Amino acid sequence: PVSEDETNIYLRQYERSHIDLFNLLADSFPPIARTSAAANMITAQLITAAVLGGAREITLLDLGIGGGRQISGLIRVLAERAAVPFGLTVIGVDPLARNLEQAGAGLTDLATALRIPFQFIPVRAAVEDLTLDDWIGFRRFQGELFATATFSLHHVGRDGNGFSRKDGVLRNLKLIAPTALVLAEASGDFETDDLVSRFQASWMFYGA
Repeated sequence: PVSEDETNIYLRQYERSHIDLFNLLADSFPPIARTSAAANMITAQLITAAVLGGAREITLLDLGIGGGRQISGLIRVLAERAAVPFGLTVIGVDPLARNLEQAGAGLTDLATALRIPFQFIPVRAAVEDLTLDDWIGFRRFQGELFATATFSLHHVGRDGNGFSRKDGVLRNLKLIAPTALVLAEASGDFETDDLVSRFQASWMFYGA
């Protein structure tokens, strides 16, 4: 049973939580693991160029940070490249308090071990529920701004009239003008109500 205010699949009370199932996929399903690694390499390349170009501080906005696994991997890549900024701020957006607590603790421990000046800003919300003030507020932090969204934007649903809220999210993201957005998603139509089309997309993604 799902109440009307728990349409986000990560907030639904199943026997196994959706984030646990996703983490299982990330560990065992090569397309997700490799896509996350590819997204990190691209993000690291962009941040490295900024740091080598003189950027002393970096702000990273993760739209759907989960438990912070991917950002931990990104920080390690930056450390290996000797491209760690003098200051790193990670803004983690996620609807689950459990995820934000896990991400904050893990990233802080990693940054401490690597001696990186670091702060974690948890934002407990679905990305489509962020207000305009929230988006503008992300710009109050120092440094060049980068944004990432890996396997998260497809969860953005529709409004009461049936229209997708993704456009609004992307408009707000454009408004704050990040240096780059690194986006990774499965190639499929997540908006259609046609069951056959959704099944075909899932079959291609998980089967092929």
